Amino acid sequence: GLLAHNYLAGIYYYDLVPGQVVVLIYGDGSTEDYVVSGNQEYQALSPNSATSNFVDLATGETLTSTQLFYAVYGGSLRTTFQTCIAQGGEPSWGRLFVIAPLE
Repeated sequence: GLLAHNYLAGIYYYDLVPGQVVVLIYGDGSTEDYVVSGNQEYQALSPNSATSNFVDLATGETLTSTQLFYAVYGGSLRTTFQTCIAQGGEPSWGRLFVIAPLE
């Protein structure tokens, strides 16, 4: 996963769109292509807690932090881009996850 603050590099995660190819370049110069499949947005019920529960903004389902972790980072080989969603003066109100499986 690639995590970035929503007021720094994470602002660009909002520009990633389904079908877009993202090329990761590793320290040894090798590359891998990932294709953005979509994004998921969640409200953090306790924005500044690492163990907050989250509400899926698309379905209304509540997940624990562990359930959310496995939902966005588990499964097939992929890259997950994570940043916060600011709302109502709270910079950590929610989380944006952009999922890009290995091509």
